[in-house]
Amino acid sequence: MYACKAESSGGGRCRNSAGTDGFCSSHSGKKVKVAGKPDKVLVKANINPNWTRRFIELGIRVVTPDFARHEAEHVAHAQEHGRGAFTVRKNIADSGVPVFGKEGVTVGVSVVALIDELSKSYKIVDVHIFQKPADPSRGQKGVMSTLVVSFAKEGEAIMPNTVLEFYAMSKWDFVHVWANPPKEDGTVIHTVNLAHRADAQAEHELRFADGLWAVESC
Repeated sequence: MYACKAESSGGGRCRNSAGTDGFCSSHSGKKVKVAGKPDKVLVKANINPNWTRRFIELGIRVVTPDFARHEAEHVAHAQEHGRGAFTVRKNIADSGVPVFGKEGVTVGVSVVALIDELSKSYKIVDVHIFQKPADPSRGQKGVMSTLVVSFAKEGEAIMPNTVLEFYAMSKWDFVHVWANPPKEDGTVIHTVNLAHRADAQAEHELRFADGLWAVESC
């Protein structure tokens, strides 16, 4: 299931489900503006303790943001654009559109082509590890670590070869892409969430598709 690829009145992506032509019933067959490329793309990958340790030894910094503050910001952002913050996930606030629907992609994908594609259109501006307490209600224990690679139109940072190797050997069985509406300054951010990693070759790959996103066979 894909989200409609039309641009919403507020400048974000339409939240309705698309038909076979890529548009929802409200936009299908009409002259509409297609949602444009984001200004920034965040690729977030859940990592286990072993990979966390290896990346920290490489010098990748660890960030522990104020989760409550982030949630409040997401709720306010959703309200600003007339959206329900908990429409998709009941325990996590969202202001954006899940491009691949509520369940996301579960066929097992590679992001090697995606990283290459993004690197041609954007610059890597930051690489860090996001950590937060585990959620016992979801069967989690200890601390959850997420590797975050930030791509933007301006800036410069180095992505260590070990990170590239990590992606090259990884297959992801759960993928969500969120197309978020513009912030106050007009900046549009898309977020890629990767989970359920395996050391295996994937048969599908995630593609940027000029900010509209797609999953293709390898």
